[in-house]
Amino acid sequence: MDEYLSAVTRFGDDLCALGIPRQHLAKALCFYISALSEASQEAWLQLYRHVSETLQAWPGEELEPGAARRLFAFIDDDFGRSVLELSVRARLREHLLHHHVAS
Repeated sequence: MDEYLSAVTRFGDDLCALGIPRQHLAKALCFYISALSEASQEAWLQLYRHVSETLQAWPGEELEPGAARRLFAFIDDDFGRSVLELSVRARLREHLLHHHVAS
């Protein structure tokens, strides 16, 4: 259970580091906790969709490179590739990583 708490905390810290608004952050954390505890495909799908929509809507003014890379890795993992279209992942890659190509 400690590893779940640690994963949720890191995930929340990354979203927070990118300036995600509190209401979206809270909802993402609820979805993440549900996905970890239920382990259902539907719960994971809700999480990925919410995070994708939230990151696409985020203006990107305050960017923390490590958090941006970790969140893109989350979106671009095997499950993310199966539920999010390539064009969405490409937009998120550009949105999250374009300032940090040299990093």
